[in-house]
Amino acid sequence: MKTKEQLAIDLDHCTGTMNYWKQPPLPFQYTDGVKTFCEGAEAYWFLYELLDFIDAFKKNYMSIIKLNVKKHMATIKIIGDNYDELAKRQITFTDYPEGEYTFYMYWKDHDKPILVWRWER
Repeated sequence: MKTKEQLAIDLDHCTGTMNYWKQPPLPFQYTDGVKTFCEGAEAYWFLYELLDFIDAFKKNYMSIIKLNVKKHMATIKIIGDNYDELAKRQITFTDYPEGEYTFYMYWKDHDKPILVWRWER
């Protein structure tokens, strides 16, 4: 697993995408930035956590996903189009690098929903 600093260097280069990735049984695609994050943090489980929020995603054109990691614990918040909190989950243990990470789920096209990474230092 990469450190927060190493992960930040890798993610600084993720300002667009060359590929859209699909991983069954996930019903959405994701960008190179999401893939870089999951590989660097060894955190593909995060994508599978999002399966529990699919109904909330489907009701919004765009949902914001905030992953906040502190002291080996994580909180996932799902925020809807109107900036209302749709769901929240506590993860009791993670070895993710500490920090707040932001993702966007675009579900406008139900055939090709997509998860996008947004880097905030």
